[in-house]
Amino acid sequence: MDAVVLCDVKFGAGPIQAAIDYLIVEKRYRVLGAALIAKKVPEGFTLEVPYVVEPEAGAAVRRAAAEFGPTAVVDVTEAGLADRFSWANEALQLGLEVHGADFRLWPPVLKGGTLPTVTFAGAGAAVGKTAAIIYFLEQVKAKYKTAAVVLDLGGPSYPEVVEPGEPASASSRLLSYYRDGCGVGGDHYLLATATGVAAVGCAFAGTGLTGVPLNSLLGDAFVFAAEKGGELVVVEGSGGAMPPAAGAVCFLVNVSTRLEVLRTFPSAFQLRKACVVVATGFTAEPPPEAFEALRAEVKAANPQAAFCYGRLVAAAAGEPVFADAVVVTARPEGEREELSRHWGKEIRGAVLQVIGADEFPPAAPLAKSLRREGADAGLLLDMAAPNLGEWLAWADSWDVPACPTYEVLAPSARVSERLLKAALKAAR
Repeated sequence: MDAVVLCDVKFGAGPIQAAIDYLIVEKRYRVLGAALIAKKVPEGFTLEVPYVVEPEAGAAVRRAAAEFGPTAVVDVTEAGLADRFSWANEALQLGLEVHGADFRLWPPVLKGGTLPTVTFAGAGAAVGKTAAIIYFLEQVKAKYKTAAVVLDLGGPSYPEVVEPGEPASASSRLLSYYRDGCGVGGDHYLLATATGVAAVGCAFAGTGLTGVPLNSLLGDAFVFAAEKGGELVVVEGSGGAMPPAAGAVCFLVNVSTRLEVLRTFPSAFQLRKACVVVATGFTAEPPPEAFEALRAEVKAANPQAAFCYGRLVAAAAGEPVFADAVVVTARPEGEREELSRHWGKEIRGAVLQVIGADEFPPAAPLAKSLRREGADAGLLLDMAAPNLGEWLAWADSWDVPACPTYEVLAPSARVSERLLKAALKAAR
């Protein structure tokens, strides 16, 4: 294997050369050169391979990669874990393997064929990936026949295709799926309902430091997406998992996320891959200090990425058939008052109550109040609820109408064009 060694000159030329000899003789590496971490090389420092010198490890890796053309970087330092991850990120972004005395890291092997692909990843769960996909699809689906692929924790053990249907029938279709034994809480059901595109859900197991699943059905899911005639594919990650799909990357982070999260794997790797980064929240304007701190962090890690704020706004799958509503939400408790005001402006009647989706089963008085004589009320039911099926079955058993709802991203800048351009370029 062609390699360069990343060396801290404090060890001295002799021990470093001995390490290089060991790699050549015992490990069968072809050492093309060395990347030295130093402001200047000590007098009398010589190696039997050419070398480059940079004061910072990441810069040394980039320069050695450009000059020597290796396939791997071998760590000959004793840096702390955070520092090693920082320069390893540089190597992985360049498609290089990272080797050490007792570890190896591999860059993701990209999948997806030649179809233009946009991947949505995020700094953890519940940062608005699905909402961003809904926004993106609404912008592009008139020009391109699209399909969605969703990597879902606890998802179906074989790729599951959900065909789009009329929004007015969303509640009954989802209940039918649930009674057939399907996990309707998966985001592929949400995307098919909200956007009118075919969506494929697939499971995965485990993730590496870059977010790549140890095992997933992504390849099969791409086949299903292509069979649906998709000219453009959107791919949704799950939590810290990012499917290794070729194309554009949109990275989402909650505006209140701690900055340390963006400096550690897998977020550090995924942030560097992104061409668009969106900070999300539920308010019309982001908290200024937190937003500016995020902007500085993002620009330091990835100066080329577009950065903006995106508000998460609740929307309904079709027009509710009832006037008054009990809102069932997966939003955090502190965000429910704003949600109540939002729906109070959107529906014909009044918001009777806002409750968390985890408050299941609801108390009997709730159902009785919804069914009281003369009532024209129902449930606005958040499709992000993991127990969506149970709520649908409960509403049906009490003869209470339900209208599925979801979040959609409202970004402060147009980002769909940039994502689409990058996806089309990568597919050429």
